[in-house]
Amino acid sequence: MRMSSGLIAIGLVGCAGGEVPGFSDSSLTFGPGGDTGPSTSSATSSDPDDGSGPGPDDSGGSGGSGAETGMTSLPPPDTGCEPNTEVCNGVDDDCNGSIDESDPMLGEPCDTGMPGECSAGTQVCDGGSLVCEPSGSAVPETCNGLDDDCDGTPDNGNPEGGGACSTGLPGICSAGTQTCNLGSLDCVQDMMAAPSDTCGNGLDDDCNGSADDGCLSCYDVDLGTGVPQSVGGSNAGGSDSFTSSCGGGADTIFRFEAPYAGSFTFDTIGSGFDTVLTAYSDCMGSELACNDDFAGNPDCGGYACSEISLALGAGQVVLIAVEGYSGATGAFTLNVS
Repeated sequence: MRMSSGLIAIGLVGCAGGEVPGFSDSSLTFGPGGDTGPSTSSATSSDPDDGSGPGPDDSGGSGGSGAETGMTSLPPPDTGCEPNTEVCNGVDDDCNGSIDESDPMLGEPCDTGMPGECSAGTQVCDGGSLVCEPSGSAVPETCNGLDDDCDGTPDNGNPEGGGACSTGLPGICSAGTQTCNLGSLDCVQDMMAAPSDTCGNGLDDDCNGSADDGCLSCYDVDLGTGVPQSVGGSNAGGSDSFTSSCGGGADTIFRFEAPYAGSFTFDTIGSGFDTVLTAYSDCMGSELACNDDFAGNPDCGGYACSEISLALGAGQVVLIAVEGYSGATGAFTLNVS
């Protein structure tokens, strides 16, 4: 067979002994540029079966001096994925086979937009989008200044409050109720102080520490605030308004208001009968002091005249009762110093 002139690529890999069946090395030449082609002279090809040319084992072969063998390295298959920084978008950005496993913002603090203790949150990836997941959940309110139940109002509903308590104030102002105020429980008084006491109810309505002080219904004479002073009177035909622990009977009641803080003395020197002096804090008969016979005083009806001393605060009101021991009556003198 005659080869036509031209460029022929021949694969030589796997040829035994480096020979190509049907071709001899004398039939190949290297042309310009290193191309391999058939000789222009007497290139022949013989069919190994026709007996007219050299066969595969022909000793006239060159042993494949003009052939090369080798392997070419192939590039990896193109997957169409270019690695990038993984973000939360529903895509495998870093081409590692996992989707949304990381994002620079994951775990960062955020605001959920909810009120109170539900406002603080952390960034998480959910369905290809960054969302702010609350760090806490709504719980029942406690008195701590926080919006625990996330309804927009801290400490609403008076949490932990409502119990009875004592304010430490006197009179009707002492009773109170536990109230949550600015994150702490305070004892808030149930009743506010009145301008003055209501006479006869036995209560300290004005919360000044004295019940029924200043009442106008239980005395006979108002001494005012004068110091010193002396007044006279008689208990004959009078009633027994108060019962003194020192004994007594018909009495005359005087109201006195201390003009300043200090000690004040009341006595009956100059009276004509055996007297008894008693001091009361209010119209309910709360006794402060009493005396029948004060040692060293002149006689009143054959017995030492009565005398008491009181330490009073400025503006404090007391009631002084002049009466006769064991029902004695007559004219008396009351001295204030």
